[in-house]
Amino acid sequence: MSVFIFQSIPERFDLELEVVEGKKDTWYATRYRKRMKLGDIVFFWMAGADDRKGMYGWGVIESEPYIRDDWQSYGVDVVYEKKFCNKLSKRKICADQILKNMLLFRAPQATNFLLTDEESRALIDLINKCGEMPPKLGGNDA
Repeated sequence: MSVFIFQSIPERFDLELEVVEGKKDTWYATRYRKRMKLGDIVFFWMAGADDRKGMYGWGVIESEPYIRDDWQSYGVDVVYEKKFCNKLSKRKICADQILKNMLLFRAPQATNFLLTDEESRALIDLINKCGEMPPKLGGNDA
């Protein structure tokens, strides 16, 4: 199982409004699309101004990536499983020694980011510590 972060900006897609538990959606699948499989976990990150920046929830990939003619690019279907009561801010995430080095922060100009197993476990731990419901990673999940 792979774990991803999908990034948006509020001017294009405001996660505060769009992440609704049970809602299905389609996201761009540009980088790492060959790694995207049914059942993979996706965390949803909003970039932009510091007061909006953060992780708003998580979901599950529900399709293999496919060409969207109206986008002239690949898309992948997801379902939003959990919207966090309180977003996980960049400040809170970057306080973690493992998470502060995620590609999302080192080279943020993309939509899709693949997490390492270590980053996935650290993020699950942080979500638990913040009192939110994390996804199950399968196998030896955190």
